[in-house]
Amino acid sequence: MRGQSERSGKARSAAALDATAEPIGADARNDGDGSARERERKGTVATGTSSDDEIKRYRPVVHLARSKAGAVSAQDEADWRNRTSRAEGDEQTYTVKGHEVNGELWTVNQQVAVSDAFLGIERDLLISAVRYGEEEGEIVTDISVCSAEAFDKEPVGKRRTNKSGKGAKKASSGPLDGTAEAL
Repeated sequence: MRGQSERSGKARSAAALDATAEPIGADARNDGDGSARERERKGTVATGTSSDDEIKRYRPVVHLARSKAGAVSAQDEADWRNRTSRAEGDEQTYTVKGHEVNGELWTVNQQVAVSDAFLGIERDLLISAVRYGEEEGEIVTDISVCSAEAFDKEPVGKRRTNKSGKGAKKASSGPLDGTAEAL
């Protein structure tokens, strides 16, 4: 995550830029060595880095900050992008018969137990999208699920860890932050 803070680290002069302003001369910096002056260096870049422990190959991705970035906000955004990218990569869509389970409609923000031996998933996932429809005369629901960590403001434990089998007790996925609201 790379961003630029405003006003060169609070060291920018108060001179106004207008039609009569002169550009800084070439003699104001050292020729050929690419050095930046101290004032330029202060406000140039704020950087945040985040890595996924499950990805072993070095594949850097650089994003520009979504807003004015300082060191803390750049790091927070890097962590958030890491969580959302992982969740988008793990998103799956399942088609189930009917529009409801246990007498209630499938809805977004419900946690559901997913047991998918083909993909190696054995954990609770969050419903991120629901599409009700009819296919070949049957009422069906397409349910898109992803890891709940995609919607966390701050990282919360190891939510991506699979349970240890079908008979395993349900482990807590961490404390909920209470930001999700019913539709």
